[in-house]
Amino acid sequence: MHFKPSIILIRETDAQLTGSGCCGKLEGDNAKFNDSFVFAETRKIKETMGDVFQTLTKRFSDSIEMSVVDPRNFLYLYPKILKDVFVFRPSLKSTLKALFMMIAVPSIIINGEIFRTSDFSNNEEVAQRIESLITANKEKSDTQKKLVNFNKASVN
Repeated sequence: MHFKPSIILIRETDAQLTGSGCCGKLEGDNAKFNDSFVFAETRKIKETMGDVFQTLTKRFSDSIEMSVVDPRNFLYLYPKILKDVFVFRPSLKSTLKALFMMIAVPSIIINGEIFRTSDFSNNEEVAQRIESLITANKEKSDTQKKLVNFNKASVN
């Protein structure tokens, strides 16, 4: 069976960074105080991850399955990582790291393995890794098709 490479981009969303009391909630991309962003570091991370997202979307669009997830969204994140682990079978060490969230925020998880944490200055390296996975998946799929065709020919 042929599966698209699975990419999970993990980054915080600014709407979840402050308390939700009646007087203290700050949210949205334009939360400013004295003409500077309240969460400047988080905003920079969001912009960097946005660049990664745009690079991957432009280059691979329909060839990958990509999710952008807040690390606190356990109801989505854990089942997604488990699915990727069962489908792609990463090493036990990689599986445990991903499942126990031994990652920094932001991070990229590719096929159930933590690929990169913190440094996203080189989007091309991420794209090359994904391209190699796509190529490997195509080769595996082609091999499976050949085996199916061979078995059909043998039966006839």
